Amino acid sequence: MEVGVDEDASNTLLNPAQNQRRTRQYQPIQRRYITWAQQHQIDPFTPNPIHLINFLAFGRVHQNWATSTCANYRSAILDLYHDTSAFHNNSTYHEFFTALNEQTIRSFDKPHYDITPIIQHITNLGSNTTMRPIDLTRKLCFLLAITGFLRPSDIERIDDNKTSINSRGLRLIIAVPKEKRRRQPIEKVITIKTHSITSLCPVQAYQDYKSRFCQVPCRRSYPIPNGPHTIVHRLIRTVHNKGAPIGAERISNHIKVLLDLIPRPPETTRPKARALGSTAAVESGASLEDVLVHSSWLSSSVFDTFYRLSRETATDFTSLVLPSTSVVLTLDPQSTSVLAEE
Repeated sequence: MEVGVDEDASNTLLNPAQNQRRTRQYQPIQRRYITWAQQHQIDPFTPNPIHLINFLAFGRVHQNWATSTCANYRSAILDLYHDTSAFHNNSTYHEFFTALNEQTIRSFDKPHYDITPIIQHITNLGSNTTMRPIDLTRKLCFLLAITGFLRPSDIERIDDNKTSINSRGLRLIIAVPKEKRRRQPIEKVITIKTHSITSLCPVQAYQDYKSRFCQVPCRRSYPIPNGPHTIVHRLIRTVHNKGAPIGAERISNHIKVLLDLIPRPPETTRPKARALGSTAAVESGASLEDVLVHSSWLSSSVFDTFYRLSRETATDFTSLVLPSTSVVLTLDPQSTSVLAEE
């Protein structure tokens, strides 16, 4: 910390909640690096870009780490040091990550994902008021994720005290999601419409879930570094304790149970629910602008790179580009003969 920084500034810079949250996320990776360094008789607490490069290269070659995994490990390990200038000023460090990106081919050849088995499963569960608590929880999490383009962490952070239902649908407030604007945390607003089929309606599932499991208040501090006095009314609870909320990991597991019903080729990763929803919306004719607004993505490149599962569109470009059969093309016989000679 720089000399002259007063207590108020220090509290802002060293927010305990923020540091604790980041530490919990990074600890497993940091322990792994420390163990590796000790095995190689290296001091893991002395910033050294070559050591970091060697560690990531080892994981890349011997454990088949993806480029994104190497990037995540880099962020966690850099968090061990107060001064990271040794890394940013090292040309070999930059060349390594440039080479890593250049050697990685990002494929857009995705399989077709048919969600019909999920729809049939949800329909077969019967009424929301009679199905098992865990089934209704899974159903609600999935429907919110695929129709609202929500992450599990978004569903975790729904502030149910601010949720409302009106003629336009279910209006959700996500308390400080991962997205930021001008580097500031935001509250994300999502409106989810009703569905004509009651068993598939996310608004109906929300209302039934509320009536069955949300009579007991479930207030907790924000799961983000905002201090202990900011409270959110959590929506999704544990199956056996209606007053205890569940986190993003448990919500993710609920959604995965339904996603695993989708048949997919071997060695193919499980799709994300928000990717399924946003891709289906575009294929059905939704404008890209509406998809970006609904999901709070800053640019189309985010959707195209990480979430778009199909390159198909709702537009028939063949009919737009080529003349229809009703158009009669009159060819000059002389020009036809010239083409034949060529």
